Amino acid sequence: MHVNILDLRGCKVLEEIPDCISSLTSLNLSGSMIKSIPSTIKQASRLRFLYARNCNCLQSLPELPSLLKVFDASGCPKLKTVSFSMTALRQGLDQICEDVIDHYEKHRFYNCLNLDENSRSNIMDDAHLRIMRIATANYRKFLEEGSPLVGVVCSGSKIPKWFSYQTEGCLLNIELPINWSEDPNFLGLALCAVVTSPEKSSLTCKSDFKTINGESHQFNNYFPYDCNLTRWGDVNSDHVLVWYYGLESAQQFTIFNNATEASFEFYALNKRYVDGVLFTDDYMVKRCGVSLLYAQD
Repeated sequence: MHVNILDLRGCKVLEEIPDCISSLTSLNLSGSMIKSIPSTIKQASRLRFLYARNCNCLQSLPELPSLLKVFDASGCPKLKTVSFSMTALRQGLDQICEDVIDHYEKHRFYNCLNLDENSRSNIMDDAHLRIMRIATANYRKFLEEGSPLVGVVCSGSKIPKWFSYQTEGCLLNIELPINWSEDPNFLGLALCAVVTSPEKSSLTCKSDFKTINGESHQFNNYFPYDCNLTRWGDVNSDHVLVWYYGLESAQQFTIFNNATEASFEFYALNKRYVDGVLFTDDYMVKRCGVSLLYAQD
């Protein structure tokens, strides 16, 4: 008998993963006492959902399956090392192209404050390749409505080096290269923000593209997933959020073709309730970045 879904949440005696992982599509280890995940996990080709939230003993992560959609290791205080495989992530593009309309990828490392610098770099390099992979699939299909979602977050305060435009603060103005979006290899944009730690929040990027005719076209692009950090305990650290900004329509593509400069304003709202009434406060975006994505990258 093959097991597809295995839920071991809160299992205080679990220190090792059972041997039945090859057939799994979903594995939940949250709240268990597991210290590490075996390297054989990368061979679990069917695995799409892996949860390891609030695993207080988890110290390291191996290379994960290349087609994993959701991975959540938030609230793991001892997690120090995270591995990364460029080769593995370059696989699976054809399969993603088949279901790109419904595709999404969400990798979260909220409140993992013990990560070493190499691991933080691995997580951001992983995010880069995941965004490039989904952007390539999206470009091949050129969806008329909506685009697939990719969002990655981890503790840290640095914009990844692969973001060609970055600045301090929440506002970034750039001059766009000549014929920047007419390049047949153009795939979209990646966005990044370093934020302080809110309670319940949402993160938005307001982009304004100015054309050669003096026209201005504005778009709102949202970090695609929940930014609520309080579920992982007290959070007093900055976090880096990276996500994909895909081309959502032929009209938007035409606007991009005529744009010569652009501004990107990142802002975040902290949502709180007082006596049942919703209040919103701005919280700080410390740094931000934008990267133009091209297939040759």
